[in-house]
Amino acid sequence: MNGFDIPVRSAAELGAALASLRKKKGLTQTKLAKLAMVRQSTISDFENGLKGNISTLFKLLVALAGEFHLRQRGVPINENRLDFMQMIGGLTSSASNNGVYRGKKKQSECP
Repeated sequence: MNGFDIPVRSAAELGAALASLRKKKGLTQTKLAKLAMVRQSTISDFENGLKGNISTLFKLLVALAGEFHLRQRGVPINENRLDFMQMIGGLTSSASNNGVYRGKKKQSECP
C-alpha cells in the first residue's frame, strides 16, 4: 500500500501527520507553502502543533493530495460509514451527482 492512515487526536499529532505526508511526497516546507499558497511559517506552525485554522488545513491537504476522514474511535470504518449514511438519509449514486450527497433525496425516495 502506498498511502497511510494515521490516527490524529491532537494538534501535535495532526502536525506530525502533515509533516510525515509532506516528507513522504519529497516536499520541503517552502515548496509545500508555494503549492498551498501559504507562508512557510504557516507550515512550520501546523507541523509543530502550534496554531492553524481549518481552511489552511484543507489548503495543505489539497496541495498534498490528502484527505480528511472523521470517525468514531474504536468503531470499524465501514460501520462509521453506514451510521453516517443513515444519519444523512443515504446517498444516491446516480451519474448526475457522482454519488455526492447534496442535501436532497431523489424524487423516488420522497414520501
